[in-house]
Amino acid sequence: MILRSVTPRAVVASLLLPLLLPLLLPLPLLLCAAPPALATEPAPTSSSPDDVTDATTDATTAPPAPAASRAPTLTRFVFEGRTYFKDETLLTFIGSQLDAPVDEDQLAEDARAIADQYRARGYLGAEVDVAVVPVPALATPGATAVVARFDIRAGERAELKAVHVVGNVRVDEAALKDGFFSRPPEPLGALTRAGLFHRPYLEQDQQRVVFNYYKHGFLEARVVDTRVTAASDLGGLVVTLAVAEGPRYELAGLVFAGDLPEGVTSGDWRARVALRDGDVADLVTLNQQTEPLLEAWRERGHPFARFEQQLAVAPPPSGREGDKGIVVTLQVVRGPRAVVRGVRIVGNKGTMEHVLRREIVVVAGAPYDHKAVKLSEKQLLQTGILLSAQGRAVPVDEPGRLTSQQLAHELVPGLPDDAAAVDVEFTVAETTTWLLSPAGYGDANEGFVFVGVVGDRNLLGTGLQAFGSVQASRLRFLFDVSLTEPRLFGTRSSATIEGHRRQLRYRGFSLVSQGGGSGRANYAHELGFRLGGPARWFVGGGVGVEYGGVVADEDKPLAPSSLLPQDVLRNVVEVRAGFDTREGGLSPRNGLLVSVEGSTAGPWTASGLAFVDGQANVRAFWSPVWDITLKSNTQVGGVQNPLGGQAPVTDRYFLGGLGTVRGFFPRSIGPTVRAPLQDGALVDVLAGGVVKVVQNVELEAPLWPGVPLRVFGFVDAGNAFGEDEWASGLAQVERGTATLPLQLLWSTGFGVLLETPVLPFRFEWSVPLTRRSFDQPLNFFLGVGSAF
Repeated sequence: MILRSVTPRAVVASLLLPLLLPLLLPLPLLLCAAPPALATEPAPTSSSPDDVTDATTDATTAPPAPAASRAPTLTRFVFEGRTYFKDETLLTFIGSQLDAPVDEDQLAEDARAIADQYRARGYLGAEVDVAVVPVPALATPGATAVVARFDIRAGERAELKAVHVVGNVRVDEAALKDGFFSRPPEPLGALTRAGLFHRPYLEQDQQRVVFNYYKHGFLEARVVDTRVTAASDLGGLVVTLAVAEGPRYELAGLVFAGDLPEGVTSGDWRARVALRDGDVADLVTLNQQTEPLLEAWRERGHPFARFEQQLAVAPPPSGREGDKGIVVTLQVVRGPRAVVRGVRIVGNKGTMEHVLRREIVVVAGAPYDHKAVKLSEKQLLQTGILLSAQGRAVPVDEPGRLTSQQLAHELVPGLPDDAAAVDVEFTVAETTTWLLSPAGYGDANEGFVFVGVVGDRNLLGTGLQAFGSVQASRLRFLFDVSLTEPRLFGTRSSATIEGHRRQLRYRGFSLVSQGGGSGRANYAHELGFRLGGPARWFVGGGVGVEYGGVVADEDKPLAPSSLLPQDVLRNVVEVRAGFDTREGGLSPRNGLLVSVEGSTAGPWTASGLAFVDGQANVRAFWSPVWDITLKSNTQVGGVQNPLGGQAPVTDRYFLGGLGTVRGFFPRSIGPTVRAPLQDGALVDVLAGGVVKVVQNVELEAPLWPGVPLRVFGFVDAGNAFGEDEWASGLAQVERGTATLPLQLLWSTGFGVLLETPVLPFRFEWSVPLTRRSFDQPLNFFLGVGSAF
C-alpha cells in the first residue's frame, strides 16, 4: 500500500467532483447539438488592431463573434532598462492583471505610476513607455497571448545638494535635523546614503522635526510646508521645511495617580524621575524615564500596565515671558492580571521552531511572568542567529466558547474577576549565519594552493554550528571540520566533535598531525550578579586523539627526543572553567571574560608524549561614553614535562600574530635551543617557551556618526620563555633585537572595522617596535570581529 500526502487542493477537488458531475454529463450533448455554421465560420484574415472597427449587431440575428477576435490575453510583464528597483518591486506598482484581457488604458496608467515612483526617488527625468507584444508560442486556439513590455529610461539620479529648516527661532537648524534621512553629501556618503533624494522619507523627516522640537519643549511646533526645488546651478535638489515653532513649555509639575502599587506614593515615583520642575517639558525624555516604573506592575503579572497622560497648562516656573508651564498627570492603569494560554514565535523564516522554543522559559497554562519573557528575549539573542527578539502579551479568547476572562479562569482558577488570557508572542528577526570564503595562491614549491573556509552557525535551520576549512595542493591536503550542538538534549550543555589533518610550519621543522579528532562538552549557567552584563559561568572538558609529531627539514634530520617527538600518539584530556559577561557577539563593547584551563597527556592517557599545561585569560571590554570601547586582553600560561626532560614542542608556546603579539610573524616568538641531529651534530631550533605572558590594549571608536565603520589603535606586548630563561629569573633573554623592555617584544598598529550585515570585517596594519632582523616593518591582516 502506498501512502501519499494529500494537499488541501486535492481535498477540495474530491468534495466538489460529485456536485459537478450532474452538470458536466449533459455537456457533450449540447456540443453535438451546436449549429454547423459555428464550426465552419471563417476567421478574420487580419489580426491588426487597426483593422478592428466598432459595429452594432442585432443580438437576435447576428452569429456569435468568432473566437479568434477575442481581446488578447496578458501573460507576462517585462521591464527593459530597469535600474534601482527590483522586478518584484516594480510589479507592486502595476494595476493590470495577468491572464486577463489587455486593458491599454490601465497599462498606460501603470507606466505613469512606475515613472512617478522613479521621480519620487530622485530620477527626475524618468520616462516609461509601454508596448503590447504578441507571443505566438504562448497563444492558444481562439486567443492571442501578449506580454506588456515597459521601456524604462530612468536617467541620472539627482543629488540632494542641501536641506534647510526655516522659521525656527530658538532651536538651531542642526538640532532640528538630527536623525534626518535627507542629508547633503558628506564624507563616506556612499555608506550613509547621504546626498540621495528619496521622497517617501520626507514624511519621516517632517516627523523627526516635530520629535526634535518636543525634546526642547516646543509642544505646539509643526511643519507647515515642505518644498523640493532645483539648486541654483541646476545641479541637484534642495529640500526646505518651513516650521512654526510656537511657545516653549516648562515642566510645572508631575503627578502620579490611579493604580499605584501597594506601599508606593506619587512622591516615591516622582523622586525616581530625573526631569525636575522648571526643566524644559521634554515629553520624550519624560516617557523614557517613567516607562520603567510600570515594570513594578508587569512583574506582578499585569503585562498591559500603562500610563494615561493628562496635560494642564500652568504658569512657567521660570516666569519667562512667552513661555508656558505644563502639569503632567500620569494616571496609572494596571490592566488585568494575565494567564498564558500559549507561546507563539513569529518571523523565523529559516530557523526551525524548536531551536528557538528551547530558549523560551515562559510557561503555558501559568500566570504571566514578565521576568521569564525578558530572560527568553536574552537567551534568544545569545543563540547568535537573531538580530532581534521582542516578546509581548497578546489578548486571546475562543470565539463562540469562552471570553478572554472566562478562559483565564479556566486555565488558573481563583484569579481576580478581570483576569485575561494571553498568548506570549515573540517576534524575531534572523541574521546571516553562514560564511563562505574560497581563495587560492601560487607557491614556488607546491604550485597552486587552494584555501577555503565555510561555516554556518545555524546549519539548515537546526541550530547546529558547523565549520570547515581546507588547504590543498599537489603536495598536501589539510583540513579542519567541526560540528557543535549548543543545546545538547535541550540542556544548557554544548557538545563539539571535530576532525583534522594539520601541518604548522616552524623555523627548522614542521608539526604534522596525520589525522586526529576530539570531543568536548561545556555547561553554562546564569549567575546572580552582573559585571557590565549578565554573568554566565561555565565548566567543560574534552578528550582529543591524534597521531603525528615533528617532521624535520630534509637538510636537518632531527633526532627524536622528549622535546621533538616524532610519529607518536598524542591523547589529551582537558578541562576549563570561568565566567563570561560579554555582550555584542563578535565585537563585544562591554563585559568581562575570565577563564582558566588545563590539559595533560602521558602514559595515564595512553599517549606517546607527556605534559601538563595550565593557562588563564582575562578579557575586559568597557564603553564609557560616545560608543568608545577600551579593550584589554591578558594571557598567562605554563607547561612542563612531569616525567622529566623538556616539554614537547607540540604543546609549548609560540607567540606572534593575531591573538598574541601582532606585527610579528605567526608562531615566531620564543627561545631558540640547540637540538641534536641524527648524526649527533647540533643545530638551532625555535623550540617555543614553557611560560608565556601576553598583554594587548586596544582603543576602538566610531569613525563617523551613522557610518558602519569603527577605527582602532592598539599596543601589544608579550614573550614566551624557555626553561633556562625562567630558571634564571629572566636575566638572560635573547630574541635577536637590541632592546627588550621588560623582557617583552612590543608592537603597535591601527585599523578599521567594517560592520556589515553578514560579519564585522577587520582591516589591520601593525608595526613591530622591537623589530628583529627578519621582521617586516609593516604587516597587514584581514580578519573577522574583535582581535580577542
